[in-house]
Amino acid sequence: MAAGTTYKKEVHIDNRELDERLCNDLMRYDLILLQAPIGWGKHTFLMGFAEHHPEFSIQMLEEGHAAEQLQSLPEEDGQIFIITDLNEILPEESDREHLWKRIGKSSHGEKYVIASSAPIAEELLPFRVAGRLITYGIREMKPNREEVRRYFEKKGIYLSEEDAFRIEKDFRNMPLCLYMLENPLSSSKKGYCRVVKEQCLEDVYSWIDLYFFRTLLVEDQNILVRLSFFEELTEELIWSLADLSVKESKAFIQRLLKKGSILIPTGVGRWEFSILFGKFLKRCVQKYMDQEMLTDLYRRSMEYYEQKNDCFSALRFADLLNDWEHMVVLLGNIFRGKLSCEVFLKLEDACLRIPELYLKSCPELLMARSVQEAIRGNVEESRLYEQQLYRMLEQTSGKEQIRISQALFCLEQVRPGGVTAEKLRQVMSLPGGMEILGRGEYQGNFLPEQISILHGNKDFCHFLEKGGAFSEKDVFPQNMGPVVGPGYYVLERFFRAEVCYEYNRLEESGNLLSEAFYEARKQQNSRFQKLCSLKMADLMIARNQAQGADAFVLYRLEEEAEEDEFWNTSFDAHRIQYHLLKNNKEQILTWMKNKAPDDSGRFQSPMYYSYLMKTKIYIWQESYMAARLLLRSLLEFAVNYQMYYLEIQVRMLEAIIDYREEQSCWQEKLTEALDLGRKTRFIRVFADEGEAVYEPLSVLTERRDEWKKDPYIREVMSACRAQMLIYPGYLRQRETMRLDQFTSYEKDVLHLLALGEKNAEIAAQLCVSENTVKYHLKNIYQKLGAKNRSQAVNMIKEYRLL
Repeated sequence: MAAGTTYKKEVHIDNRELDERLCNDLMRYDLILLQAPIGWGKHTFLMGFAEHHPEFSIQMLEEGHAAEQLQSLPEEDGQIFIITDLNEILPEESDREHLWKRIGKSSHGEKYVIASSAPIAEELLPFRVAGRLITYGIREMKPNREEVRRYFEKKGIYLSEEDAFRIEKDFRNMPLCLYMLENPLSSSKKGYCRVVKEQCLEDVYSWIDLYFFRTLLVEDQNILVRLSFFEELTEELIWSLADLSVKESKAFIQRLLKKGSILIPTGVGRWEFSILFGKFLKRCVQKYMDQEMLTDLYRRSMEYYEQKNDCFSALRFADLLNDWEHMVVLLGNIFRGKLSCEVFLKLEDACLRIPELYLKSCPELLMARSVQEAIRGNVEESRLYEQQLYRMLEQTSGKEQIRISQALFCLEQVRPGGVTAEKLRQVMSLPGGMEILGRGEYQGNFLPEQISILHGNKDFCHFLEKGGAFSEKDVFPQNMGPVVGPGYYVLERFFRAEVCYEYNRLEESGNLLSEAFYEARKQQNSRFQKLCSLKMADLMIARNQAQGADAFVLYRLEEEAEEDEFWNTSFDAHRIQYHLLKNNKEQILTWMKNKAPDDSGRFQSPMYYSYLMKTKIYIWQESYMAARLLLRSLLEFAVNYQMYYLEIQVRMLEAIIDYREEQSCWQEKLTEALDLGRKTRFIRVFADEGEAVYEPLSVLTERRDEWKKDPYIREVMSACRAQMLIYPGYLRQRETMRLDQFTSYEKDVLHLLALGEKNAEIAAQLCVSENTVKYHLKNIYQKLGAKNRSQAVNMIKEYRLL
């Protein structure tokens, strides 16, 4: 098959929304560009569009004759030119230049719809600036799950909702992959499963190999296979490892960009492989490269990255070479730099593969193992590695002792858990402790990875147990100042703002946040600027401004994302609190579906805040069993790691669930939460739960006379009541719907409705008119609080009425 037939073999899934949008945009734009890699059905979509819309005057430019068509066809208002593949239909540069000139001279009468696998041409940028061009990408070309199910139904294949979801997750609903799924799905007795997925991928890779990869120059094919291991490509990397001159390297990149579907720009002079093509190249490596070639490539790659001081990338190739000694050196270099939980999880596999023999020669590796076990919730294993470090400390002296002290210092900084003044003093008293602090090498590690300083991945609530903040017994400044270093003032202002918020001194909290934000801007500390914005949003919520708070946080989220995955995840999860306050069902369920952590696997401590938000959603959904299971993991983490604030939250949420399920132990759990809160005088931790905690608290207060006069309890109740009046629907328990609330006629209709019967079928079975059925349905919808038929069916199942 000729290279020109490549794109004509793409399949297109009916996408009515895209079809309708194109019709509308043809009225507004002169030029519409469909820019997506191979496999997204651009050609067949445009062919189908031309066929189904005879109302438009469409000219299809044909391969081999396009240049003549452009020259011979006169300009006409309303005429639409469709180019199904720019580089294939107009392969010559001169032909494309003629097209750009014709578009430029067009008096807004002619329209052009162009499909291309390559990035947008520079000649088209002026049209975008002038507002004459709109681009459709993968997001617009991607069919939704319902369209995918309809496509397979036409082929006699019926997908379950779960299968459709898994296919979307695995293949992003790429039309080419869906086409390749037809045969394995039709012959599978288990529906969509691992075997079907692997068969589909094999067919897709074979298609790319035959109709796309082999159309490249042979020398380009060889270079691409050698570059397949690299996550990011640069010109320097290409000419260093592919033995090309600088000029040849530039030409090679231009050929790939012109071909399209291979490289995606990630910055100036930087590219990465498209997802599908990158996976295809890795398959080629497994099939065609022998071990000697691979070893040589790994070694050269490792040396290249070492020269660039990129220890992470060099470590990847040292690992492939099983060069343990080199890995130990590289890990040691990494662990002496800026650290975070994400760094330790990223390196977990590499650390575990290094034999135990090498641990004694690398205290940084022992420290890493301790942190990784702590992140995974394995407290005892984490402490065992820590004890090894202390034993090594006793057995050494001089520079090696200082090195071990540095490892212990990092361990205390990065490992999640509660922080006490005693712990900090112990670390500072290590051999060379003050010398380490003086050099400032590790002070930058004290950067919050959660949305709080007071109760983030490091919990500082213990500092407030004896006298609290702003008192003579306040030990925070003298202990934290040396540890944090130059950024202490911002951290201290923010910490005190959080404390004031918890004391319900909102105005004072706002003033301190303003000071912290101003100083963070001076220091160009974007992390603390975002933290201040987030806490300011919490203040807005407490003042009945939840809508503004959500918009405020959304603005911050739309700024340039940080590389720290856990920080971004926690920041995003915090918005769920705003959606719960407003009972925004659509946003809540979208987060649960796309971003909520998987609570069926291993518990990851840096994700604890996302787990907490998911628990609140379970309570909102009245899925109390699922909520209990998550709370059990969270409580174990809170107790084992001395996470003081989290323990208050967990015991309070457990009390809410037990109260709603009429379990007598709710009183004990709520009392435990209040006793913990009383030690630090926290109020907002309870107040932020509003009506959900106010109801059981008021019942318990009525039963205990001593609580009625307790000033702390009265403050908590007053703040909870204020929050309840501002956000009355937050986590509110729904009224139970019972079958006896319906009439006998409504029960008959209800039963048939749940079976999926239509109005005419219900009327026939009950021997009544369709109007009578509609009347009963109207009453049923009203009682259920449903807006339509599908909602009513879902609520019948939810309330377990039948």
